[in-house]
Amino acid sequence: MKKNVIRIIGCASALLLLNSVAFADNNMVSHLGTTYLTEHPALKSSLRWRSLFRSLPVDYEKLHNNGQTALEIQEEKTQHQAENGWIASGKDRLGASWSKNSRKNSSIPRQSLVRPLPVDYEKLHNNGQAALEIQEEETQHQAENGWIASGKDLLGASWSKNPRKNSSIPRQFLYQFTANYSYSGQDGNVVADSHKASAELILRKQLLTSVSKYSVSKKETKKALTGVSINVDSESFFQALRYPLSDWAQIVGGGVWKINDSAKYIDNRSNYFGGFLFDVVDRPNIALTAGVFYGYSDVTYKNSILTGKAMYADFTPVDDYASDNIYFKHALRWNITDTITFTNEADYVQLLKDSNYYFWLVKTGLEFKLSQHMSFTASYTMDYDKNRFVEAVQNYFDARRAAGQPAGDMEELDTTLAVGIKINF
Repeated sequence: MKKNVIRIIGCASALLLLNSVAFADNNMVSHLGTTYLTEHPALKSSLRWRSLFRSLPVDYEKLHNNGQTALEIQEEKTQHQAENGWIASGKDRLGASWSKNSRKNSSIPRQSLVRPLPVDYEKLHNNGQAALEIQEEETQHQAENGWIASGKDLLGASWSKNPRKNSSIPRQFLYQFTANYSYSGQDGNVVADSHKASAELILRKQLLTSVSKYSVSKKETKKALTGVSINVDSESFFQALRYPLSDWAQIVGGGVWKINDSAKYIDNRSNYFGGFLFDVVDRPNIALTAGVFYGYSDVTYKNSILTGKAMYADFTPVDDYASDNIYFKHALRWNITDTITFTNEADYVQLLKDSNYYFWLVKTGLEFKLSQHMSFTASYTMDYDKNRFVEAVQNYFDARRAAGQPAGDMEELDTTLAVGIKINF
């Protein structure tokens, strides 16, 4: 009986030993490869037991499908990890659904996987391009164009509108320069020369836009009979900064300075404003913007034009005037054809200190495109100003006429008809 028990224990031990060897065989096959094991003399005898035992599941799908050895896969993983580092994009490695339950993925990389932050490139979303390709394209583009480039050349003719409507937002400074010039002359009993010029520079850095405008007008009229000359000059400068709040609204702040406006008897006028500009209509061939602003203006008048003349020496000078105001603005641009454009701009300023005082300007024009950078222009401008100085001069002249004394006249509206050349870069 004792011998039988010993025999049974011995048989069980032998079976356990064979089981362990077979288990080790399968485990090593999975991790070392069949070629290495079949050539290893110490383990050849155990290979016949492989069919008797179920091998452990191997966590490499590539091994099962293609019959690759675990050593080759490990070398491939090591090389891949060396190329990709310790962290990689989960989407690039495992596909779009990688962030779900990790046990559903075909493999479990040893690297740390991350979800990249959303890339703010509309081109990436629309065309499915890789962010790296877009970045390389932008870097190459910036290298080719430098730190500043023409906004019109990069983004098209409408680039100067709200920047959020453009297909992309380049990192470079964008610019557009426009210049206008017109001349008219007269000879004979009255010799007259009139020059008008203006320039506009638009600069943009990503979403922030700067608009600068300068205009100058010089008119000289001389009567041949008397030799009396009359000079009428004026200068103005406009500066504004715009930042888009949405694709249809922008916040705007700036100022307008009018210097030595002889026609309006203004020595200096400053108007500071801040408010909002809205895109009312925005279509490929027509654009209409409107703005409302709160502002502050102060003005100094040219009293010396009257007090410097002997017959008006008793005129009482008008003091400087300042007031808060509400400023309204609109601009219309209509491309009638590819070569003809209709434009209309209007500004209205209502002074709040005294509602009787206000001023407005309306300019209507046509542009005829001659080439890519040059156009022929025709415009008509109406400039109306009802202010404290105009009121004082009108009352003074009315009093002189009532007393039988000679008196001039003071008009509130000035109009100008001009033709010229516009250059655009």
